[in-house]
Amino acid sequence: MPSKGKPSTSLSKPRRMKQHLAGVKGQIMSCKKVPHDVCHQMLESLKNVQQKKQIEELNEAYDDQQEAKESPQPYKRVAFAQASGKKSNSTPKSYFAPRTTPGSQPTLKSVLSRKEAIYKAKMAIAKWFYDACIPFNAINSPYFQDAIDVVVAIGPGFK
Repeated sequence: MPSKGKPSTSLSKPRRMKQHLAGVKGQIMSCKKVPHDVCHQMLESLKNVQQKKQIEELNEAYDDQQEAKESPQPYKRVAFAQASGKKSNSTPKSYFAPRTTPGSQPTLKSVLSRKEAIYKAKMAIAKWFYDACIPFNAINSPYFQDAIDVVVAIGPGFK
């Protein structure tokens, strides 16, 4: 950190690197070859640093108010001190960027139930062919798929 006596125009090296990797526009050029996960993690890190600075500023402002009032209220000061010194409980999900939006991919259960529904439909048609003594090669007729498509288009309840 630069001393209070000297104003520094450059950012600290770790922050500049994080901005470079996160692709943040500003004083440094963004990197084009950074994986999505790394970019997301660097953005989160920069956000956390910004939040900590805001909390420190609030603590300093609150300390200044306390000195001006000269009526200490220790319970409020303890709350700010705990908020700034406390490490957040991070989960593994917070370190990785979301790959897809929720609901964009089918669940494993729905995929398996769809496969089971297809199997049941094929078995029902096969039983009907067998029961009606229709040769199985009748499925190879070019009109069979058209007939099935029309029945499906009508929907349930077709007799």
